[in-house]
Amino acid sequence: MFDNVASLKLMEGGEGGKTHVTGMVSSEKEEMDFKNDVICKGRVEEWMNDVVAEMRASNRFITKKSIFYYGKMRKSRVDWIKDFQGMVILAANQVWWTAEVEDTFNWAKVYTFFNFLTY
Repeated sequence: MFDNVASLKLMEGGEGGKTHVTGMVSSEKEEMDFKNDVICKGRVEEWMNDVVAEMRASNRFITKKSIFYYGKMRKSRVDWIKDFQGMVILAANQVWWTAEVEDTFNWAKVYTFFNFLTY
């Protein structure tokens, strides 16, 4: 996901008059807002490491959120897809597909066992 970052979202004049990084934008113009802003202070190498750490943390949070809301979906699948970034949707779909396949195999084992008992 981070290979496709085209730019960072910056907010001028935040805490203490410092610039804050509030999110990132992909080349497809998908935006991912950070869970916590990163303050641009000190050497660039230092706060850019903080940006990378926040990218990971925010990505993890948003992916977990998308997986949760897929299971609690009270709206159409299309609306759910529109709520999250493309790569997040792909990851959430893979998690749910795997869980549903495992449930199917578990159900098939139980069904086969009970059919065996009835013969």
